[in-house]
Amino acid sequence: MLLAWTTTPWTLPSNLGLCVHPSYTYIKIHDATRNSNFILQEDLLHTIYSAKELKATPPPFKVVSKYKGEDLKGWKYVPLFNYFAEKYQHKAFKVVLDGYVTNDSGTGIVHQAPAFGEDDHRIAIVNGLITKEEMPPCPVDEIGRFTKEVSDFEGQYIKASLSILHVRLNF
Repeated sequence: MLLAWTTTPWTLPSNLGLCVHPSYTYIKIHDATRNSNFILQEDLLHTIYSAKELKATPPPFKVVSKYKGEDLKGWKYVPLFNYFAEKYQHKAFKVVLDGYVTNDSGTGIVHQAPAFGEDDHRIAIVNGLITKEEMPPCPVDEIGRFTKEVSDFEGQYIKASLSILHVRLNF
C-alpha cells in the first residue's frame, strides 16, 4: 500500500495520481502490528511511528525493500474512491514523478487532484492523466458542497465531511 499525503482530504474523491520525488529513496515496510505492507519515503517513518516505536527493539516494522522514486514511475494503484475510476481508468491512477515532492513532512508520496492545485494540474497534464483542454474532476459546487458525482457525500459541506473521510481512511 502506497501511503499518500494530502493537506486537503476533501479532494481525495477526485484523486487521479500519486506523485513521488524521482531521486528520493522509498521503502516498503512490513508493519507487524497491522500485518500490512506500506511504501513511503525512507526519511519519513516518524510520520507513522512515534519516537518510542522507532527506537524499540525490535521496531514494529521491518524494511522489506527499497526503491528510488524513479523506479516507482508508472506503478498502477486502485483508487481510494471509485467515483471517477471508469472515466480515467486507462490513463490515471498511477505513480508520477516531480521534484516538488519534499521529504520534510508527510510520507513523500503526494496525492494529486488536478482541479485543486497548480502543481497537481501541471503534473496531471505532463503525465497524461488529463489533457490541457480537459476539465479535471471537480465534484465540489460553488459553496463547497460535494456534488452528485460523489454520491456517498452528495450535498455535504466539504469540511464537515472530513471526519467521515478520516474514519473511512484511518488504518
